[in-house]
Amino acid sequence: EGYVTLNAIGTTWTNNHLYVGQKGYGVVTVQNGAELIDIDIPYLGDYSTGHGIINIIGTGSKWTQYGYSQIGDEGIGEIYVLDGGQVDAKIKNYFAYNEGASGALTVDGANSIWSGSSSYMYMGYKGVGNLTITNGGSIASSRCYLSWSSETTSTNVVIDGADSSWIISSYLYVANTGSAEIWQKNGTVSANTKITL
Repeated sequence: EGYVTLNAIGTTWTNNHLYVGQKGYGVVTVQNGAELIDIDIPYLGDYSTGHGIINIIGTGSKWTQYGYSQIGDEGIGEIYVLDGGQVDAKIKNYFAYNEGASGALTVDGANSIWSGSSSYMYMGYKGVGNLTITNGGSIASSRCYLSWSSETTSTNVVIDGADSSWIISSYLYVANTGSAEIWQKNGTVSANTKITL
């Protein structure tokens, strides 16, 4: 098991390739205004035995991705953006990249933001994807693909909370292959160009 915590304003950790839970269990927590920067590809749960978690917690805490990411490459990958934390995802994010993998993103709490207005999100690329937006959290992306590239893939999306929002500036594709479900209890879901089922 491995744990890293960035725990103060002015604390910055910059990586080229970040592996969290490559073959075992790993957790990175960014809190109290610290910042994590990835220049290239972060992998969470790289091997089938791997389980990687990244927590971005609290106002001013931030994770900036300049490359694409694989969250649950062959194993389990989880991202939690909580209590005002922010993620700036600039290119592509693959959740559950391979068959048998699991990838999850939770954005919870007022001012908790996943920002990727020019990026693509693949939730359940070939494995099992879970997307949860609750209690005023928000996600923005250019395009979002749910259950994209395998007949065995499945994706579950939950949006709950009056101020929770999922804003897609271009296309939303639901279950290109496999299966996908979207459960909207409250909040806002908007795909500005097209929704394909």
